[in-house]
Amino acid sequence: MIYFFKFFKSQKGITSIEYGLMVTVIAVLIVSMLYNDNGLVLALQAKFDLLNSTVVNALK
Repeated sequence: MIYFFKFFKSQKGITSIEYGLMVTVIAVLIVSMLYNDNGLVLALQAKFDLLNSTVVNALK
């Protein structure tokens, strides 16, 4: 238990906790974007479909 309090009081302990929180928030954002029904994957697919049709029409 004493080590736990020393860890929170030290600058390295606080920094590692901050980095851990940032990684967690970024991971949650990425997962929510990728697994949402109207999320990032569908938006990217629509953009690539538009790009594909534009290139095909330009080559005709």
